[in-house]
Amino acid sequence: MSDKKIYLVCGFHVNCNHSWRGDRNDKTGFGTDLKIIREIIRILDEANERGLDARGTWDFDHYWSLEHIIPRFAPDIIEGLVRRIKQGKDEAILGCWNNGDLAASTVEEFRESLKRTISNSAGSGLADLFGAYSPVVRTQETMFTHGGVELYLEQGVKAIALYYSAVPFDSVRNFIPRLTPNEMHNPLRFHSTESDAAMLMMPMYNQGDVMTAGSLRKWTAAIRKKQKSGEIPGNALLYINMDADAELWTGIGLPKIFDRLPNTRGLAEFIDTVNDTEYLEFGKLGDYIENNPPVGDITVRQDLADGSYCGFNSWTEKLVNQGLWRLSEKARKLERTADFLSAAATPDARAEIERLLRGPGGSCFENKLLLLSTTHFGMNSPVVHPDRARVAFHLARNMLETSSRAAELAAAQSGVEPLCGEDGAELFCFSVVNQTKYRDQAAVERGARVLMRVPFMPVRPADPARLALKDSSGADVPFDIDDAKTDADGNVVSAVLWFAHTADGSPSQAYALVETSEPVAPAESVKASSELLDNGLVSIRLDPRGRIASFASSAGEFSDGQLISLGATYRAESNRKHYTPRAYKAESARVGPAGRLGSISLSSKTVIFCKGKNYTVEGRHILRVFDGFPRLFVDADVSFPQTPSESEDISSSSHTGKKFDTRWYEVMPAEIRPALFSPPGGFLRVWKHNYKNVTNSYDFDYGAIDKANRAPDACNNQVTDGWLAVSDTKRGLLISADAGVNSSPAYCPMRVRESGGRQRASLNPFGTYFGKQFSHLNEGFNLAYEMTMAIGAQHRPTAPSFNGGRVRMSLMLAPYEGDAPSQALRTEADLFSMPPAVIVRDSQGKPSIPDSDIAADLAPCRAEHDLDACAGWKYSDFLEHANKDFDPGAKAEKGASIATFVRMIAEGIRIRS
Repeated sequence: MSDKKIYLVCGFHVNCNHSWRGDRNDKTGFGTDLKIIREIIRILDEANERGLDARGTWDFDHYWSLEHIIPRFAPDIIEGLVRRIKQGKDEAILGCWNNGDLAASTVEEFRESLKRTISNSAGSGLADLFGAYSPVVRTQETMFTHGGVELYLEQGVKAIALYYSAVPFDSVRNFIPRLTPNEMHNPLRFHSTESDAAMLMMPMYNQGDVMTAGSLRKWTAAIRKKQKSGEIPGNALLYINMDADAELWTGIGLPKIFDRLPNTRGLAEFIDTVNDTEYLEFGKLGDYIENNPPVGDITVRQDLADGSYCGFNSWTEKLVNQGLWRLSEKARKLERTADFLSAAATPDARAEIERLLRGPGGSCFENKLLLLSTTHFGMNSPVVHPDRARVAFHLARNMLETSSRAAELAAAQSGVEPLCGEDGAELFCFSVVNQTKYRDQAAVERGARVLMRVPFMPVRPADPARLALKDSSGADVPFDIDDAKTDADGNVVSAVLWFAHTADGSPSQAYALVETSEPVAPAESVKASSELLDNGLVSIRLDPRGRIASFASSAGEFSDGQLISLGATYRAESNRKHYTPRAYKAESARVGPAGRLGSISLSSKTVIFCKGKNYTVEGRHILRVFDGFPRLFVDADVSFPQTPSESEDISSSSHTGKKFDTRWYEVMPAEIRPALFSPPGGFLRVWKHNYKNVTNSYDFDYGAIDKANRAPDACNNQVTDGWLAVSDTKRGLLISADAGVNSSPAYCPMRVRESGGRQRASLNPFGTYFGKQFSHLNEGFNLAYEMTMAIGAQHRPTAPSFNGGRVRMSLMLAPYEGDAPSQALRTEADLFSMPPAVIVRDSQGKPSIPDSDIAADLAPCRAEHDLDACAGWKYSDFLEHANKDFDPGAKAEKGASIATFVRMIAEGIRIRS
């Protein structure tokens, strides 16, 4: 046994930029981080000076912490880190340059962030500061999506660390078959789902797992016992990683008389345990993976994050996430449009467009890299700190301003001209730009089609019965109009044009809405009434209470009794109650003048009665079908009432200074219940499409891993660039969301229920679910699980963020036959989620892109976050502003009190009741 060792790796995750704290150098900001990091270095140094084995493994956010906060406010920490790592006492591994959500990053953004983690022009990379580093990555919030393995290997990264934790701060434990003891403590081959590529995965644990095992001493003794029995035939590694601001590293400060109590002294206790245990020593991840081969293989099909429900709930299901990501996606569309059109520009214009889009400093790309920081979106629930929100919307504004200027310049240089003849028949002329969604795509494939809508004002009032849409060859294009405003004679003065755009392989296509000499006979395939919406390809039937009882296509019935519903879960008195309208009022059922667009508007409300007052949730859902499209198009506009906000921050580490109403548990602005059921003994399947243009799937097989998880209350493991689908492996339903209306990196949480051995799923686009966390195969001391649940602010509902808020969305629901959506349907879903740009003539007759008018998009956040006052600022300016009155000689504030911990636990219990 003397040749078998257990290596302990203590991982310190350094990120001083938090969603729940601001930019001050005190406990409301990053003061706690600096205090604890400094103490960790002191503990390690003193142990080494005493001749003890003691070392750490560090990963960092580089831009916020290593470039700005630590050098400005704690240069001694930089000196200590550089000294220890260069001397070989400690180890540096890859974290994330921008603290970014790499799962929601495009390939270009992912590559650049990873490169800058290693080396960058500011000198804050691992190679810049420390010279050497181990080729292991601990991603921010342990986020991962598919296509990532290949990108990591491309940059020389050999291994990724992911939580395999028994508490709800976990990455993979609920999604893969139970690991053997040997696999739990050794490298594994982590296989890509997209190719034959594989990297290593190192299982990672946290302080909650130490408590679950009883103590570090008990845990390592149990591992040693398995080495003796042969269950672990060789060495073992125990990698414990936690945020470097966790007071668990420095101990909870009990009097010395209690020193013998386990799990109270933090890192010092770990050092003592290692140095008085013969078979235990500190290790380095880089050394271990070089000298110990992988002992198993795993493949994970879910998208991963260590947030609530082991997914993306914490960063995508708050109302603020939607508003911020929508601005980011609009800038992305403008960037793609400018990039696509710039091929025809002059060399000088191309250089200026490139500078605006991707140049150093304040370009769209540089601001997007910083906006991707996870702290701009979460992890705190239900709100983010005002400092963090202000920086985030400042970055989004910069993105929009630079991308809109680039798009306008590109349009002016493109040579794309709206189709206008000389006979005066044209009422509205425009061109559609067939720009691609991803930079590595050459063009939108010929024959791809999408239903588009374009607001317009004809050059003169026009008879709606005498309209036709023509392409550049003079051929008729299927169209209709909606939302028309008319003059006293019934002539259209403004409307929304709906038309079927089919890409012809060219960079752009010109259209003209013309006035005909005679009335045009409308198409006859579309029908709309208060009970029926039908275009011959899909049929929607409403029951007497206005609910969507049937949604049928050639692939069968897709409504599970009520296809779409409005709802909210709220604790009005002592118990939670789900509120949903009893009926939906069908209004304005009509077919457009061209006979191709049918619509029904459903209005609804449900009343929450609380403390003697009524609070009304109001919704409007407009259902549409278009001739020739086997789709249901849904526009939703939902307002949630402003209920009294009484609670402030509960977490001891959270200092947002904002009140919220914790009685909100769930919101369902347009919950979808498709009539899809797994085969007996089988599973439903989720198809998902991410920002790296990778499509893959996972099954709801959680119950096969642990039967306690067979019906998850909430799950969000589907990073969603535009669309996703659910199938029973024989047929499915795809949902795509127009990012110009609303967007979020993972906008559609799901809930699974099982009856008679068959699963069904509810989908909640732009809403949020709440319920029981996953089991995590916990077989140890359950108090750690309960404490994690009670203390972690990320495990609280995100629904309070919707208090007094409004949610809008535009969806395409596409039923299909087969398991996976066809390539044609995927392309259509991509185009719907980010429609081709439109070029019109402005008031001076020059080509212009309506999307580049960003004033209305920015007006709300400009006012709420006082963005004009920080125009042109860099992050260093925000830091200076927040600390202009900071007194470095002020007495340090104490950490969390026992009373605070008791209050946190009580609140956690109340939330879950």
